[in-house]
Amino acid sequence: MADEWTMKAKELQEAADQRDMKSFYNSLKAVYGTRDAGTIPICAQDGSTMITDRTGILSRWAEHFNSILNQISEFNFSVVNDIPDWEVDDNLMIPPPDATEVARAISQLSSGRQQGRMGFYQSSSKLKAAY
Repeated sequence: MADEWTMKAKELQEAADQRDMKSFYNSLKAVYGTRDAGTIPICAQDGSTMITDRTGILSRWAEHFNSILNQISEFNFSVVNDIPDWEVDDNLMIPPPDATEVARAISQLSSGRQQGRMGFYQSSSKLKAAY
């Protein structure tokens, strides 16, 4: 039996060294057996009984989250009116880049593509034409 364990350990080490995860995990399964995907029982809403079956547990979680997430919201709108108005500081606005800055940024790209204003990628020729 010691020889079998030694052989299995060498097999696991070889798979790990070669970064062969499929063989590694298959060997681990052979040693430890399959993983038990059992369920953990939870308390019913009354707190006195335990739910152990899978469908009962899932329905209890659904009931729990529905009770938490679907509550009626109460909001006092006078709070919004109490927020003071602040002046807009235009000095914090970043000026738009000039054509030389845009051309330099495009030339530094390795792929020739840059993310546009809306998050979409545009080709560099379209960007040059836009500025």
